[in-house]
Amino acid sequence: MFNVYYKYSACIKICTDDISIICDPWFGNDAYYGTWTQFPNTEDPVSLLGKNDYIYISHIHPDHYCNQTIKKLLKNNSKQKILIADWGEKTNYLERKLRSDGLGENLEIKNRIETNNTLIHIIPNDTKSQSDIDTAIIVSSKKSHKAVLNINDCVYNKNHFKQIK
Repeated sequence: MFNVYYKYSACIKICTDDISIICDPWFGNDAYYGTWTQFPNTEDPVSLLGKNDYIYISHIHPDHYCNQTIKKLLKNNSKQKILIADWGEKTNYLERKLRSDGLGENLEIKNRIETNNTLIHIIPNDTKSQSDIDTAIIVSSKKSHKAVLNINDCVYNKNHFKQIK
């Protein structure tokens, strides 16, 4: 099995035989100090998204990282891991934000995870700027020989695309 489901805004759900990952779950009403909202509003994101193994956050912008939604998802399933990129020597702004929001306990900072037949690659979009925040994720299945690339908001960077390839 390998399925990708569009859920809302930038949020997708990726399911393989081994795991399920929710990407960028934003279901709050406070993005950019309330200037961004969703219509129609999703009253129960937990039911819409179900139980998952991972919550992947591509970057710190509030239409991708929503601590309200993540806290609701973790309340429903405290075993989920919040998966973000390892930026190495660079400042990991998303890690700092997650920890300051009290979500450090579920945090997993890795660029490669293998679970049975599923491989997860997170690829930071390193443009050599101190303000780099964007990442891409590739989820692939050795069993079904299928893969999906989620490259939300990444600016074009030739080296990033070489890494993805």
